Amino acid sequence: MVELPDYVACRRCGRAYPERVVTNSRMSSFMQPLPICPACGDLEAWRDHAGWPPIPPHEWPVDPDELGREYALLIRATRRGELAEMRVEELEDE
Repeated sequence: MVELPDYVACRRCGRAYPERVVTNSRMSSFMQPLPICPACGDLEAWRDHAGWPPIPPHEWPVDPDELGREYALLIRATRRGELAEMRVEELEDE
């Protein structure tokens, strides 16, 4: 019989992910790790690469629809080679 993994809710987006697959937020500290799902870990890395400020933990959980729009915008910008030139305000523009 296959043993199914235990799932936990991501603190950043609220979605369930396997507990054994842990990514720590860039907002973590040595004294306070903030585990998040791998998708949110990727988004935090993309935001950092684009020069966007992180979404602070007191604003979590972030609306999953907003995260989806942000992810789509970042992917489009990456494909166009414009990621370093984007501004956070462009999220509202698209």
